[in-house]
Amino acid sequence: MTRFIVNLNYKPIPDYSEVYMARAGAGAHMFDQVLAHRAIGPDLPNLNLDLTHGFENEINLKEKIIRARNLSDRIRNKVVKDDHSRREYSQLERVVRAFFHDIEEGDVFVIPSSNKDFFGNAILAEALPLETSEYRLPGSEKFRDYWFQSRKFGHYSQKRKLDLPQDVLKSVRNRSPLDKISDLSVRKEIFEMCYTEFKFRDEFTSQIFTTKSELRLVDMNVLSAFVLMVERNIELMRMGANLQGLAASAFEIDSGLDIKINTNSPIRFLIKSVSLTSLVVIAFFKVLADTDFDIHIGDRTNIEIVVNNAMVDNGAVNIALEQCNIEVSEITQNLLRLMPEDEFQEMCRLLRETHGVTGATNNASVEREE
Repeated sequence: MTRFIVNLNYKPIPDYSEVYMARAGAGAHMFDQVLAHRAIGPDLPNLNLDLTHGFENEINLKEKIIRARNLSDRIRNKVVKDDHSRREYSQLERVVRAFFHDIEEGDVFVIPSSNKDFFGNAILAEALPLETSEYRLPGSEKFRDYWFQSRKFGHYSQKRKLDLPQDVLKSVRNRSPLDKISDLSVRKEIFEMCYTEFKFRDEFTSQIFTTKSELRLVDMNVLSAFVLMVERNIELMRMGANLQGLAASAFEIDSGLDIKINTNSPIRFLIKSVSLTSLVVIAFFKVLADTDFDIHIGDRTNIEIVVNNAMVDNGAVNIALEQCNIEVSEITQNLLRLMPEDEFQEMCRLLRETHGVTGATNNASVEREE
């Protein structure tokens, strides 16, 4: 028995997850610090909140915010106000409360570089759980002798600001230190940019991307046909009918999948489905194209596919996610076992050729056991 253990590495995003446009200080003066230390917070030096017993139990909140704001003004050689207006203070408190109370584990920060850097990047980062002890982000330039109480983030990616959704770009031009992005469609776009494989609400999203510069039209057609073939064959299996190969799938027009092809380098095939199809695509592709799979194996019924997901703590996997892994395992295994031999051989040949030319792959990983 040959066993392939596939780790899908997809991120289950809770329905309540939010996206925040967060500035790395005024004028993004802390952008490099934020990236280097993977932490971001209010632009208030030496804030020194006591979070030992939670944000709500910080009895000196107002005094500490005003003191930090006055310190910032002195460092910047601005006039220090003796009395801050109620409106100004409420804005500062809103930002502080968001960072250390409202923003939850798994929420995503969009952190742009300076507005002066029009072609610069933005950091897309996932907030880590709020710790009771603050993280002290060291200041830079004028603030070299000071620190900023901050919130740590874990998984992150960098994207060009020009590639951000238009509604997000509008927020980039604003000066607000922190804004919640409430539009659901925009939040989905940010999740697509931040993660490669994920589930949000009832939709699974996965990607196949190239790692080499060469991409022929035939390669585009093979990858597209492969995705459509998986979808169609899942339906044929449910009907108890014979499975079909790549050639027949290339002409499928009645697809329930949402497939987007990003032609920027690297080329990305973004696959969305309300079923498990997009995850099956990733698992099946990984086994066939990214391993030393023997396409001439005599007995494909002697192959077992086991699917798991390391993005979720095994001790905290809920029943729905575990059942999802089991179903993807069974579907992928049956796809491999039930395809007619001639169709299977042709599919593997075309995939291997495309993989060799383009380096097409995904973020899943696979191990082989004999």
